[in-house]
Amino acid sequence: MHGHIGAESTRRKVTVRARASVPARASMAPRGVRSILDLQRTIGNAATTALVSGLLVQRMELKGAKKAKYRNRYRTWAGKNDDDVGFDEFVAWCHNTSQADDIFDNLKFDEWNTLRGRMTGEAAYELGTAREAHRASAGPKIEKQVDPYAVVKAKIKAEKLDPSKFTTEELATIEAGKAENGWSAAIQGVWQQKTQKEQSDKLAAQRKQRYQQAKTAGDLLFTGGLLRDVWLVAYSVATAGDASPNTTVAQARPDAAILPVVGQWRAAQGTTLGTGQGQVSNFHVPGGAAPIEDKSTRPVNPDPTRGRQADFISTWGNTDINVHVDALPQH
Repeated sequence: MHGHIGAESTRRKVTVRARASVPARASMAPRGVRSILDLQRTIGNAATTALVSGLLVQRMELKGAKKAKYRNRYRTWAGKNDDDVGFDEFVAWCHNTSQADDIFDNLKFDEWNTLRGRMTGEAAYELGTAREAHRASAGPKIEKQVDPYAVVKAKIKAEKLDPSKFTTEELATIEAGKAENGWSAAIQGVWQQKTQKEQSDKLAAQRKQRYQQAKTAGDLLFTGGLLRDVWLVAYSVATAGDASPNTTVAQARPDAAILPVVGQWRAAQGTTLGTGQGQVSNFHVPGGAAPIEDKSTRPVNPDPTRGRQADFISTWGNTDINVHVDALPQH
């Protein structure tokens, strides 16, 4: 019973190896023998095992002249990739010399390098030929990505500019503007806006650093409500790279909400915040006892687009910043 099971196990194991590795050498078996099973029946299990083990190379064991032969063959096959992997690693990966010969004959180095990254040499050997193993290990085909802005980038290069300096949004703007203005105008228009923005951002960073001390002190002085709104708007204008020194607080307010703040702003007139070029001073509201003025009917330079306003003025460095607060009603 046990002998029968052992023989059956041996037959299965030996038959698989023989089919994978030595079909071409079957002539070494006695004449008239057509399978390992026939061979077992003819000469016995022990003799069959001895014969088959002589035909199969179970591991890539190389020594002496044989090792030199395979090393030279590997170098010719790998070419410039020789140093990327190395002969010893190739030998360690291969299951036997038959597999190594198959790889040399049927795969390029890059194909084998892909194969070894996806399965062991043993697993590849069990799949059959090197080509079959490589085909089985191949992942899904990766479609080549098409750059939707390839033409735009080529046109940018023609303008002697670097496409990598443009964002995706800027490339899309150029694409959209080419029909109306032509490629050159569309590109130069976006480039000019981009350059101005970068310069503005750089200037804004410099101004924020310059007025940091004044900002910290002003936050403690102008602490709430409309007073704080006016202060923060003035700061945002002073530190912006391209903001107008004349601006308006977003929300209009009744006179009763504006007049107390006028007094608070004027109370800081003798105060200087910050030091050096980062000083902020000259806090005042013109108009004396009537600080809210209808700009549409004023005697000098009337402006029909504006209504009743109070002007909160402060000097940042050498620039006067005027923050308007609209009054309700406007006229």
